[in-house]
Amino acid sequence: MVKITPAILTNDLEEFRSLIKDLSFTDSIDIDIVRPPFVENTTLQIIDIKDLVDTSKTDLGFHLMVDDPKEDLYNIYNSGIDGHAARIYLHQESNLEYLKEFEWPANWLKAVSVKLETDLLNLDFYNQFAEVQFMSIKTGWQGSEFNPKVLDRIKALRDLGYKGNISVDGGINLETIHLIKDAPINRISVGSYFTKAEDKARAFKLLEDALAA
Repeated sequence: MVKITPAILTNDLEEFRSLIKDLSFTDSIDIDIVRPPFVENTTLQIIDIKDLVDTSKTDLGFHLMVDDPKEDLYNIYNSGIDGHAARIYLHQESNLEYLKEFEWPANWLKAVSVKLETDLLNLDFYNQFAEVQFMSIKTGWQGSEFNPKVLDRIKALRDLGYKGNISVDGGINLETIHLIKDAPINRISVGSYFTKAEDKARAFKLLEDALAA
């Protein structure tokens, strides 16, 4: 069964507060952390939101769209989230040298995200991670159009022999959900579809029903 996870990408603190409240019906939320030069735009950073995140959530994800995520990891750790389960998405295109020295909390899932335009690496690289997340839009630009090229990338990774979880991030809504229904994936991260919905709980149910149909 494919897990639906709402994603928050914003540079507005009040919008962040509102979205956290409106999405409280789900036990799974992704928080996108974005800043240049990795991408052109900027969101709220860990230090801005650390006191607003419900760390009791059992499935909290941080998608680090940054050049050097080492500081972000320590900020997440020092925010008190080290005592709770979390999914940490590091980008294949980022500086990952610190992975050799950073001591991961036992209940943090180590995942990697891959930009739509980035070539796949070898299986040994991906086997370091419990989950591989493929971007299906331009990275960091929530609301962009879904690119079906991602389906070929999912198949290519499975053909390499990757057995872990695979997720898709970007462009998923009621018009595009049918495109990924039969893909060998485990999770979808969904942003603007929920941001634009007035009744987010109903929107979630509609997407869930469409995925199961």
